[in-house]
Amino acid sequence: MMRTLVKPSSVIAVLAFTILASLCSPQIAFSAEVRADFNGDGFDDLAVGVPGEDIGTINSAGAVNVIYGSSGGLSCGGNQFWHQDSSGILDTAEASDQFGDALAAGDFNGDGFDDDLAVGVS
Repeated sequence: MMRTLVKPSSVIAVLAFTILASLCSPQIAFSAEVRADFNGDGFDDLAVGVPGEDIGTINSAGAVNVIYGSSGGLSCGGNQFWHQDSSGILDTAEASDQFGDALAAGDFNGDGFDDDLAVGVS
């Protein structure tokens, strides 16, 4: 039986190349997500960033989908879909903005509730 010895550095280099190649592949979708009670009903809601979302003809402008929770878990009703061309969102959608690339929830307005959402743009 023949055995082959592979240097750990070679394995790491191949693994790093594979990871980088997959990160650069346009077919792979990434998202950021955060849970908080955004609507104050006592149930966790889920905000999901979709930075690769096309808005109309604008490639990778990005978006955020907020899915509201209920006593039975996440609910399909009343979900919200936001992007930079949505009313109340600053700036405008542009190619490769990747709105929703990072998300954070907290009490940003100091009202005592962790119900605010910060959205990152690349």
